[in-house]
Amino acid sequence: LKETLPIIVDAMFLDPQQAPTGALGEVYRVVAIFRAGGGAHVVDRLETMLDKAKPPELVPYLDLVRGQLNYRRYAAAESTLKFILARDPAHDLANKWLGIALSGLKQTDKAIETIRKALASGKPDPVAEYNLGRLLLGTGRTQEAVKYLKRAVEHRPALVPAWYQLGNAFVRLKKVEDALRCYKQALEISPTYTNAYAALGRILLEKGDRAEAFRYLRHGVKVAVNPKPLAAILAKHETAEQK
Repeated sequence: LKETLPIIVDAMFLDPQQAPTGALGEVYRVVAIFRAGGGAHVVDRLETMLDKAKPPELVPYLDLVRGQLNYRRYAAAESTLKFILARDPAHDLANKWLGIALSGLKQTDKAIETIRKALASGKPDPVAEYNLGRLLLGTGRTQEAVKYLKRAVEHRPALVPAWYQLGNAFVRLKKVEDALRCYKQALEISPTYTNAYAALGRILLEKGDRAEAFRYLRHGVKVAVNPKPLAAILAKHETAEQK
């Protein structure tokens, strides 16, 4: 069946007599719509109503940050997170999300240190570990990246991007078989993951295993979310083979 995303236009209180009113009531309603799948305009509305209501609770501000990060409004997310941390400097999630906002603002070293400090408590957080590993890999600190990416997949084995980035780290370390295992694991969990097909195709072609590379690329062209880059790789090497 064709999938369609619901469009939520409003939310009402089940018991209006017990519900908050005014700007605070609107915050509750907008948060409900956002959590049910509201779009960018809902994030804008939430920001406006929080500014009016100024609730003492931090939870709706965290919803706002989630929306700002989802839509890559990194400067706005940084501002909201600093507001949260001014109220609660030790807020674990806010500190981790601040690292993501800083990475989006290209402040990579600052982002790395922010997430590293947030993880210093020792409490497992696979998403934060993945983000730290990804950032470390991007700055050439491959061995340390492997450590955090391994933790990420250990604590959340179905975290597909972490498997993919771990594969990339092993490629840099010239551990080809380990890289292949990671890319295949990513596809086992998410058979439509484009990047893993592309990485597998390239590494198998470099190994000289053209038949296996073509098998993965052809399958990826059929099922991947974005088949175009896979088709381009396939066409380039099939043409070369014909020559």
